[in-house]
Amino acid sequence: MKSLVILAAGLHFATGIPLDTTGGHEHPTPSSSFSFSIPPSLSPTLSPTPGPSPTPNPGESPAGCRLLNTDAEWPAPDAWLAAFPGVVPGNDTEAANRPDYILAAMDVETVQAAVKFAADNNIRLTVVSSGHDFLGRNDAPSGLGLDISGLTGVKVLESFTPSESGAESPSGDVNVIEPVPGQQAAVTFGAGMSTQALNDAIDSSKLFTIGAAHGSVRTAGGYGQAGGHSPFSSKYGLGSDQVLEYKVVTADGELVVANSVSNPDLFWALRGGGGGTFGIVVEATVKAFPTPSVTVSNWWINATNADNPGQGYWDAAAYLHSQFPVINEQGVQGYYYVYPNAMKGIFLTADEQAGQEAAQAIWTPILEKLAEFDGMEPAETKYTDFSSYKEFYTAILGGGHGGCGHQHKRAIAKRHDGHGATPMGIIPMDSRLLGKEHLESQDLAQALQDAMPQVEQGQLRGHLIGGGAVLSSTEDTAVLPAWRQTYVHLIGTGVGDFKVDSLRKLAPDTGAYVNEASHENPNWKTDFWGSNYERLSEIKTKYDPNGVFWVTPGINADEYSIIDGRLCNTASTDPDFAPPGDNKNPGTSSPDNETGSPFPGTEPDDGNCTSPTPELPADFYDEPDLDPSKPGKDGATVTKIKYGPYTLEAMDMISNRPDLNMETPCKDCYITAIQANLEYEDGTTANVNTGAWLHHMVLYKNGRDAEDLVCNFGGIGLMPQRIYASGNERSVSRLNQVLQYGIELGSSDRIGMIYDLMNESDQPATYYLTLTYEWLPSSTSGYKAAEMAWLDITDCGVSAVPAQQGQFELRSDGWKSTVNGRLLSASGHVHNGGVNTTIWLNGEPICTSRQVYGRTPEFIAPPHGGHGGDEGDDGGHEHGAEGKPSISDAETCVDFGDVKVGDELVVSAYYDTDKYPLDEAHDGEGFESIMGISRVYIGT
Repeated sequence: MKSLVILAAGLHFATGIPLDTTGGHEHPTPSSSFSFSIPPSLSPTLSPTPGPSPTPNPGESPAGCRLLNTDAEWPAPDAWLAAFPGVVPGNDTEAANRPDYILAAMDVETVQAAVKFAADNNIRLTVVSSGHDFLGRNDAPSGLGLDISGLTGVKVLESFTPSESGAESPSGDVNVIEPVPGQQAAVTFGAGMSTQALNDAIDSSKLFTIGAAHGSVRTAGGYGQAGGHSPFSSKYGLGSDQVLEYKVVTADGELVVANSVSNPDLFWALRGGGGGTFGIVVEATVKAFPTPSVTVSNWWINATNADNPGQGYWDAAAYLHSQFPVINEQGVQGYYYVYPNAMKGIFLTADEQAGQEAAQAIWTPILEKLAEFDGMEPAETKYTDFSSYKEFYTAILGGGHGGCGHQHKRAIAKRHDGHGATPMGIIPMDSRLLGKEHLESQDLAQALQDAMPQVEQGQLRGHLIGGGAVLSSTEDTAVLPAWRQTYVHLIGTGVGDFKVDSLRKLAPDTGAYVNEASHENPNWKTDFWGSNYERLSEIKTKYDPNGVFWVTPGINADEYSIIDGRLCNTASTDPDFAPPGDNKNPGTSSPDNETGSPFPGTEPDDGNCTSPTPELPADFYDEPDLDPSKPGKDGATVTKIKYGPYTLEAMDMISNRPDLNMETPCKDCYITAIQANLEYEDGTTANVNTGAWLHHMVLYKNGRDAEDLVCNFGGIGLMPQRIYASGNERSVSRLNQVLQYGIELGSSDRIGMIYDLMNESDQPATYYLTLTYEWLPSSTSGYKAAEMAWLDITDCGVSAVPAQQGQFELRSDGWKSTVNGRLLSASGHVHNGGVNTTIWLNGEPICTSRQVYGRTPEFIAPPHGGHGGDEGDDGGHEHGAEGKPSISDAETCVDFGDVKVGDELVVSAYYDTDKYPLDEAHDGEGFESIMGISRVYIGT
């Protein structure tokens, strides 16, 4: 399944790198944790699942191994339903690699019952709370998968005193307190509470907690149990430093209290020893702090030569790192990205160290020095103040902005009547912790250059989240001791295989953050837990002697191995590396591994897809193609720019690739119309009839004041301003059909794009992506700036949703307008199978964009020799049988009303797959994902 990623890879401000794909709607309501109910729809008729498994074994399972569903001892479906009326099949497709059964726990008793059932029946058990495990430890291809995201509830405390009985569990609505000056406040909450939901709940008490930068990460899950870094770790400490108490279901199914006076050894182990290892945390109590004021410093700097930045670029990157220990002492913390030819920073200061003047005083000399290095351009900067943590977090990291970031996103899929956590799959990355001596090393420039992943979307993602309270913490936890000398956590990431061995050579005695590391990290016990491993091993053996909870890498992981698809009590053979796990699911940006997907195909009826030249409806407005020799408006210039070349093998694709620094058509101008196309070297059109697909492209402006109107992260420029997008329909977007408006492009503004191209032919091909712009000088009398509102059925999500069959409508939650203005023009985008999109203003339809199929021969699919491609993002992608038409025209609405601040704009997409068949998925199983987007230009 492909997702239309709406921002260049890496322009995302995150601790949990992947982003929420639900637009934030997975947040549980902070009410009572322990009310248990099962919707009727969660009581299916169960049968043995058809997921992949080893050769059937009609006899007993091998000694010391977990059962598989082919074993004679495997519990019958009636036994599962008797134990858990709410259990549902997990592996219900041939392609699935999920547990045999999935159970959503809504109370602690269900968690206890699940643990006992798994232990008593010798069944593999995995636990998921939010899905953000890049190493895939929350999933398995067999056994029982336990989802604890439904354990909610919040209780705010003026203070906390540990006791053997533990803190009182939440019940009812969230209480409000008045924090006592000089007294440490706290909050008790269910393990299903996400970072954002928890902090939203306690904001009325003017408090916040330390949690992941990504809003849907569960604070009590693997995040804090493995250390946990946050936007304010430097100021307040790691996530593990915040924990005052856990309530835990241990391997025997008992609920125990773990704090400094009750099971203190378990309490120590749970704060750094890793999630899914010692038990299942069902409730936590953590420190809460008065909400701070926050200043965000946002900057971007490019190399002069994007194709060959030169040594000066890497010297500049090393200089930047050398300044981190100094500015960290001044309260600076945050995130930065080193691309092959550009760097971006998003840094924070808080409380008495906040304020734009202070931030500028810190960053101006550093950025000026960066610009002095050979081959570097001056930096673009922006500084923004926020009065509270909630204002800062909601604007920048809130769930409603979930899709505005890096393409590797976890999947949270709708399941029956609610939402549940879905494991995101394994994400390729490698990382290292760096201390002051490493940041100031003369070898750093070369180490950074060598560490840059030479793969698609390769980048180094930096986290200045150490120093400060991380160094000075007096908390006795099991976290890797190297954290206490760390300033920077640096990750190499991208699409493909890579290592950051040069960073290991630079810092051989530090280690890596186990939640964001490579499964193939050598010396894994030392690198992930250091001198704490031996004690952690003893505690693991004490509380889980039979390995009910097994994760890899994890404590005592090497006492087990996967043999013929089974977890067996056989020691692994390679002591230098953590044993391989049984979860092989790759990272996904969409929920196609969920129950019910992929969907079965249907053959089109004769006549549905055979007309090659349908007529446009009489009232259909189709904006004419742009012609460089014939501007649409007097005084305008039409400029066509060819980007590329892009060479693709037969049945190949380029997937969501960013171009961060493109040639612009003009400076100090208004762009009044844009059109995308795909061409061959000789200028002829490359389209469906020759196997070429412009699957999608998104054009954005990146400059001092360039920020997206809808997903704008509170106006600090983290999301560049989207100004145009196109699918293979290649429609024109024009802003000045009636009124004098355009997209303003300043002298220092840059443009970039994300694009996805496909070659469906049986021969290699070279394409050029062209953009034709019509523009006027910004001095043109009467012209004003317009903006594009991106309305999407996933709101600020990843745009793509799983395909389904039949006639149906998909609808967004809506966007509250932040501007007053005129609705200049709009055009919709759907995938094959779609009929139209409709824009709704305060509940009333105001614009319907109809789609026409195969109006010209270029949009009719040729014969295919079969689809190709490998698993993953890059591979073949068969979109239809011979003669199948694709969308050729998308209707435009022109000058269709006004919008005011606070008005709600919603987009819906109507599909009829009986009339217009869906496109096949790239692997031949099921169908391509579907979308519903409208590009709305507003003159303000």
